[in-house]
Amino acid sequence: RRNGAPTCCKMSKKSKKTKTAVEKEKEEEEEEMGEEEKEEDSSEDDDSDNGVSDLEDIQINFEASSISEKDYHGVKRLLQQVFPKAPVDISDITDYIVKQENLGSVIKICVEDDLLTNNESKKEEEEEKEEEDILGVTTVLLMSHIENIRGGIKQLSSFLLSQCKEHSSPTIYKDFNDILLDSKHRVAIVIHERFLNIPIEIGLPLLKCLRDEIRKHLKTKEPTHYVFITRSYEMCLPSFENRSGRKRERKGKRKHTSEDVSQIVMEFQELEYLQKETVLSFTYPIDSDTVYGGKWRFEDNPMVPHRTVFVIDKKYFNDSIDELPQIQY
Repeated sequence: RRNGAPTCCKMSKKSKKTKTAVEKEKEEEEEEMGEEEKEEDSSEDDDSDNGVSDLEDIQINFEASSISEKDYHGVKRLLQQVFPKAPVDISDITDYIVKQENLGSVIKICVEDDLLTNNESKKEEEEEKEEEDILGVTTVLLMSHIENIRGGIKQLSSFLLSQCKEHSSPTIYKDFNDILLDSKHRVAIVIHERFLNIPIEIGLPLLKCLRDEIRKHLKTKEPTHYVFITRSYEMCLPSFENRSGRKRERKGKRKHTSEDVSQIVMEFQELEYLQKETVLSFTYPIDSDTVYGGKWRFEDNPMVPHRTVFVIDKKYFNDSIDELPQIQY
């Protein structure tokens, strides 16, 4: 038995030693993990001290400049947004716009000179800017008598008349036809288009600048009427009964009914203000639009792309432009 006792003690010691080693290894691992966490915390602190963050605000400066021939492709791309699939010679209209002197502006990203390291990088920056950085355009297409205007603008005039005839009343069509075709009227078609992420604070000054340029350079030949064409969307708002009382159709789809309410929403709010006192206006649908797409869920209110055309006279155009900067959005 005495011989067995040491064996038991030895086993007990060995077992104790083994347990101690495990605990020691565990403590070492915890210490290592703690050091790693401290290093990560310190690196995060360093990043925050240096102003580095996953979500960082980027300030972009925009500039407006006169339209030139180097802006051709950027202006054409914007016109294609306004008139998708329309039977209109967009290239001809673009050529007219970029060769028209002293009327209109384009929006570009302003690049600081000190960000350019050398002459070569500056040249590359200018070439890229010429081809890609046209973010908006505001200008006019001047119409003399319909028989004397160039092909693209004449096609656009005919296209707008056809849409007016199909999607408005006979009275509106007659008035619109008289404005466009009667030689006693001097008509300007206003192109005011920009990408959606360009804020309204950029769009407002461009309209005022256009008004001032027209006054300065056209003088006694100022347009008597301005025809605006802008992107808009028809929102189908279900009535209260449809939202709460009707059961869903199979597969979660609901058909629109006569009780649903449709509302036209204009893309640019400054033009929505100008539309308050129009000589006439109408809206027509388009086949497709690249801005909103995908499949709408049952709860969504589908936005169907349209184009809204409205006409305002010379006096209202000149007076209302001064009030635009005072509008709060």
